[in-house]
Amino acid sequence: VANVGVTGEDNPTTVLNHIAGLNKTINFTGFVSEEIDLNSIEFYLVQGENEYKIPSKNIGTTNLFGVNMYLGNIKVDANITLADGYVDLVARNVKDLAGNVAEDMSLLGEGITLLIDRTAPVITVKDSSVGTKNIYSVVDFKITDNFNLKKAVLNDSYTTNKDGASRSLNFANYGSKYVEGKNTWVVYDEAGNTATYTFTYDITAPTMNVANVGVTGEDDPTAVLNHIAGLNKTINFTGFVSEEIDLNS
Repeated sequence: VANVGVTGEDNPTTVLNHIAGLNKTINFTGFVSEEIDLNSIEFYLVQGENEYKIPSKNIGTTNLFGVNMYLGNIKVDANITLADGYVDLVARNVKDLAGNVAEDMSLLGEGITLLIDRTAPVITVKDSSVGTKNIYSVVDFKITDNFNLKKAVLNDSYTTNKDGASRSLNFANYGSKYVEGKNTWVVYDEAGNTATYTFTYDITAPTMNVANVGVTGEDDPTAVLNHIAGLNKTINFTGFVSEEIDLNS
């Protein structure tokens, strides 16, 4: 049975449930009873009736203090033609120099699992939010993952643990931690995949200056102190606001 690990695990030998996210590497090593034919051995990721052969260039053997070992690795990316989910790691055609072939064997020990998850979490703004064009005075988020969330980090400084496939980042709980201006949530799933959402938090009301007012027919409306608008004349006015406003309101 192989020692299996995924990049980023502190101590792979103590992990029962290995989770390999996008661009992580699955590493495995094991022992054989004698020297083997490296040209014949094959390793596969197996998922039900589907399988993916690990390229031979990723496989090697060595002899350490008189013990024969095999070792290999595979990067988790789009080249693996399997769906995200649990896989088995299987050795096939393990042949010694005399031509004897061992039976196919799962390299995951009893109680050990290996999950491939290349899918990032999803961050969605809830309808309960107040704002538009990614500018909010109140904002609630729903975060989801195809397997399991791990944590959410706000502005690289505040972390909240989030376990499960669906959770919320509601304003009632986190609004006090926002800074006025740009804020960024980074959501991690258990495989290490991330999703990022940046928004503007704005709780300052816009300001307006005094308008320029004029009436049709005035030579220079800006010089007039007492505007007089007769029948069918048009009053025109312009002014400035401190930021983009909601024209519908």
